[in-house]
Amino acid sequence: MNKRLSYLVAGVSAVALLAVACGANTKPLEDKIAAAEQNVAGLQGKLTSVEGKVGKVAVPAGERMFMVTGAELKGSTVTKDLA
Repeated sequence: MNKRLSYLVAGVSAVALLAVACGANTKPLEDKIAAAEQNVAGLQGKLTSVEGKVGKVAVPAGERMFMVTGAELKGSTVTKDLA
């Protein structure tokens, strides 16, 4: 009977040790996930801010607007006010 009890105690101890080890290892990963979520939220806020600023740009008629696409610089004449 004592042999069975010692096996039971050893098994429970092993499971408890494994649970503690796994819990200790997941904490840094959870912190990294939380930090990544905050970074994404910050980038979304910056994108919204940039979109708002770009939407308010006024270009007078007849002025040249430039758009960079890849390594090229293309220009087009504005035919009407974009205010």
